[in-house]
Amino acid sequence: MTESLPECLVAQRLRAGSLGDHIVTFAKLLADRGYATSTTKEFLRLVADLGHWLARRQLRAEDLDEKV
Repeated sequence: MTESLPECLVAQRLRAGSLGDHIVTFAKLLADRGYATSTTKEFLRLVADLGHWLARRQLRAEDLDEKV
């Protein structure tokens, strides 16, 4: 197993939100651009938080605009 239990749980949480399908692509983009691991983890956490926020409000990424 390459991930520790906390890392596995974090990965599950990241993929659980409404933006979960985009998490891996976003992580690869950050890695390709040379972002530090700590920065990547923080960005992914923020995206996951946004995904959960959207889900609680029954919104999709496409619904985001200046009003939301």
